[in-house]
Amino acid sequence: MKIRFDEQIYKKKSKIYWHGSRYSEYDPDYAYWNMFYVTQDLKYALEFSRNNPRDKWGYLYQCHIIDNLDIFNAKDSMDRVRLKRWLVSMEHMSEKYVDSVLDVLARKDWLTTLKPGMRDKFLNIIRTIGYDGFFNFEESEFSGADDNPSIGVFNPELIQIDQVYSGDEIEDIIQKLPKYKKEQERQIEEYLKGNTLWDTSLINDLSSLRGKTFEDYIKDKENQFRTMEEAYKNDKSWYIQRRLSMYRESLDRLKERFNQYG
Repeated sequence: MKIRFDEQIYKKKSKIYWHGSRYSEYDPDYAYWNMFYVTQDLKYALEFSRNNPRDKWGYLYQCHIIDNLDIFNAKDSMDRVRLKRWLVSMEHMSEKYVDSVLDVLARKDWLTTLKPGMRDKFLNIIRTIGYDGFFNFEESEFSGADDNPSIGVFNPELIQIDQVYSGDEIEDIIQKLPKYKKEQERQIEEYLKGNTLWDTSLINDLSSLRGKTFEDYIKDKENQFRTMEEAYKNDKSWYIQRRLSMYRESLDRLKERFNQYG
């Protein structure tokens, strides 16, 4: 189902929204800016229910809104004018710069496109001038960002969680989405193939990096990981935790191969 961009005020409380998560209960501490992200695209929400195709399914929340929502849309001319006036007059930014930023936010992920300081400023201002959230145009494996953006809602209490699915319940839902099921199978095959190739190349590297040189290499990687953990110790967002987990897995596999072939 496509989002209607001419529908700035969301009043239809009967619409179903989805939220994918690895946690059985919503915890704002695990979400960037304590926001609640929802989408009308079930397939898109499923991507956030696990880290990678070989993991077991986490959780899928079925939700609806409980109050009218005024959502900022970087594609909408009226919203752009409203925000630009504020940024030019209150933050002394140039119109050209604001337009360039909004052009990017109208088609790319806010959380990865903007630098943290500027991202926080934009979100704080949007909330200050009265918006309840914003459209986030993040490209999806299964959906185009233009058709199916997610909505970041500042106040989670504006979203009612009706039901939480997990495990076999999610599998039952997927059975009704044959195209998605087929794509999932393809992803798993590519994931396993990719890891096999990675392991093979690693073995070759180990053959030429025996002894202390490779030990130092692993120590450097361990230090890098500890530095990352320290830098992000207060950030429990899915985006950051996923990358730390993947780095840890890669490092553990690296050490296993070193012990085996070193």
